[in-house]
Amino acid sequence: MPCGAGTRNSHWDEATFFNELMPGFLNGASSNFVNPLSRMTSAAMHDLGSKAVPLGEAYQLPTGNVTDPCPVPSATATAVAAETDGIDIGAREILIEPVMRVE
Repeated sequence: MPCGAGTRNSHWDEATFFNELMPGFLNGASSNFVNPLSRMTSAAMHDLGSKAVPLGEAYQLPTGNVTDPCPVPSATATAVAAETDGIDIGAREILIEPVMRVE
């Protein structure tokens, strides 16, 4: 999905990852819709040098692929989690609803 220059080569593909946190657009307009941070994103952030723990929220690709695209063995995950502190993004998120809409 072409999403413009602001998302090109810096965000996951919207057509592939849909409601995951890293596509260029957040989906849903209410607190009932979840945009999870997947292990794919946290592992990519870790690979780029962030102190992110390569663990993520439960997430499956919306294309019907039921296999985990980025499996992390539990022993590795435990060792990495012991090295650095993770951030509970869900607990820190503040949903800001639109004040008004123009149609």
